[in-house]
Amino acid sequence: MLNQLKTRLISFLPLAAIALMAVLFVPFVASAQTAIQDTLARVLDVITRFLIPISIGFAILYFIWGLITYITAGGDDTKMQKGKHAMTWGLVAMAIIFAIWGFAALIVEFAGVRRSEQPIFPFIPTP
Repeated sequence: MLNQLKTRLISFLPLAAIALMAVLFVPFVASAQTAIQDTLARVLDVITRFLIPISIGFAILYFIWGLITYITAGGDDTKMQKGKHAMTWGLVAMAIIFAIWGFAALIVEFAGVRRSEQPIFPFIPTP
């Protein structure tokens, strides 16, 4: 199982690196007039306000799906194993998501990056 985890993480790293570079450097390629710090603040805002909550929701749903599969297995070992597998990967996903969230908070704290005041996505103001 540890080898499968290593293989999946290693196969995911190039894609994650390309996505991160695209998010960070697209404004510069498009001749955007923003500073690096503003770009980093926007990227961190997108991560913490949009991607993290959605990812946590998917990980929780995957965990619950595994739990339901395990409970409804009725003694069938293969279904129980699939349920355990889904619950394990749901927990691993949540741990990774929370680690990314913490890493983004560390970058904000140590680099002195201020979060942008304007919202990235449209919203309805509350009183």
